[in-house]
Amino acid sequence: MFQDSLLHPRPAWLPAAFGVLVRHRFVTAAQLAARLHIDLVEAVVTLDALVEEGLLQAVSPSSNLRGDPVPRAYLLTRSGCDLYATATGDDRPPTVDPRRSLAILEHELGIVTFALVLELLTQQGQLQLHRFETARTKIADVAHVAESGRPRRIPLVADALAVVEVQGEVRALLIENDRGTVPVERMAMKYLGYIHWHRASGPLRRFGLKNFRVLTITPNAKRLERLREAATETAGSSRFFWFAEAGEIRLEDPKRLLGLIWSVAGHDGALRLPLFPS
Repeated sequence: MFQDSLLHPRPAWLPAAFGVLVRHRFVTAAQLAARLHIDLVEAVVTLDALVEEGLLQAVSPSSNLRGDPVPRAYLLTRSGCDLYATATGDDRPPTVDPRRSLAILEHELGIVTFALVLELLTQQGQLQLHRFETARTKIADVAHVAESGRPRRIPLVADALAVVEVQGEVRALLIENDRGTVPVERMAMKYLGYIHWHRASGPLRRFGLKNFRVLTITPNAKRLERLREAATETAGSSRFFWFAEAGEIRLEDPKRLLGLIWSVAGHDGALRLPLFPS
């Protein structure tokens, strides 16, 4: 079906590209090229051709909040979703409405980068990615914290959940893709909620796992330090809260995610640790 309906001759990587789009909704040409180990120019030419055929839609916001250009992203159209289902025999994936995501496209693409890095690390045998979720219904929960003698309800909605296995140990990673727009005080309250959620066996009840961490990805070092200090004041040396700059999460160097890029609440701010110490 891919052979009959798409480019002639079709690239051998095209079914895998559709799979990436189904899993992650939006993807840039650079992300796809890195994930599938293909030439970037070939990826751009092919994706643009699929836009012309009506199987993909391109989303091109002019700039982000800082005025920087945001890469063109692609998503499956209704026809693209139909083709994927027919060609693979899988259920038809839901059509994504780009109008709901344009304002936060850069934010979503950051989450996609993190997911693709985990997929590449799985491909390299560095870890096993068992699950990656972004749907609120699958990862959101709530914590209850006593405040001035009265209970306070704190919603806990991470940007993504990754369940990974490293050296036989399975753990849940809740990913907060911070863009510097949420007040530090609000993030501190969320970190407090995570602590109480853990004490109430929230990770075990919600995900079937006791072992969890909250990974906060920040836009710069200054924001990282402010959030790390806020988490330290909230959680002490619990080692639940890990921080890294977005620029350290690189598709061209997936193993860097596992390296000495992580700062941990409750520890020296200058200290950088590997994500999974051996």
